[in-house]
Amino acid sequence: MAKLDLKKKVWDILSQLPDTEMTAREISSAIRNQFPDETSAKLARSKSVNTEEELLTQLVAEIGANWKRILVKYPTIKTVETRPRLFYYSTVSDEEEVFPNETTLKDSAESSYHEHDLYPVLGKFVFEELDCYAMRIDERRSSNKHGKRGNHWLFPDIVGAVNLMDGWHSETKELARTVGARQMKLFSFEIKKKINRANVRECFFQTLSNSSWANFAYLVAAKLDSKALPELRMLCASHGIGYINLDRTNPSDSIIMIPAKERKSVDWDSLDRLTKENKDAQDYLENLRSFHGLGRVRNKDWDLTPNN
Repeated sequence: MAKLDLKKKVWDILSQLPDTEMTAREISSAIRNQFPDETSAKLARSKSVNTEEELLTQLVAEIGANWKRILVKYPTIKTVETRPRLFYYSTVSDEEEVFPNETTLKDSAESSYHEHDLYPVLGKFVFEELDCYAMRIDERRSSNKHGKRGNHWLFPDIVGAVNLMDGWHSETKELARTVGARQMKLFSFEIKKKINRANVRECFFQTLSNSSWANFAYLVAAKLDSKALPELRMLCASHGIGYINLDRTNPSDSIIMIPAKERKSVDWDSLDRLTKENKDAQDYLENLRSFHGLGRVRNKDWDLTPNN
């Protein structure tokens, strides 16, 4: 019996179900079911693997250790940076995935939801993970006085604030306001459905343009192609932008893969530009001013905060 060619078997399984995302364990189970003779021979030869469960665990470990080699040998196999990592087969190029036509979108998982469906998911995650109150900035509520593209890459998708005085005694809060101590940290987020090698730089520099005024600026995506991660890490390290991998089905499983570097002071000129151009940005400033006066955050002011 020939030795099990695991890389080829991964391709065999995934190519049968184009665009279907599978974990290494799901692929391993499918390999065991579809290639019983070869996998049984592997089990028989092994001195350390004795049971079905141990065999599956070994296959999962080998796929995990060799996933980069699998991608090199079979370019139609792609991976998504999730926990656990997802694998799928696609003959669609990165460029076609960034600018899909109706044909490529017809049966794609990405066609089943819109970018704005991710906003409450992120709102829930940052509230639970960072104690950040979040609200949407709707670009449609912007003025057009600078022309058709005058506000290009000006507005982030979501803005937020963290209350630094939460839990403080009232006297401490009053003294902090009197001496001008910082009472909040401001956040800005740009959200994408998918980032791959073709659009990673565009997505990043859009975030840099519309979010770097805040104390913390984040690029967020529901899917990140593994091949785009090295470039994204380099860009984030150079400019202090963070990256959040968003799990749209279970917000609590989202991951801050690259923490943002804190900007010590807000770029108030840039924030003022947002406020002059967009009604939601005006509401954001009003919420911040209300917080500064009250010393507490009112949940009803933040439309993406859970339990509003």
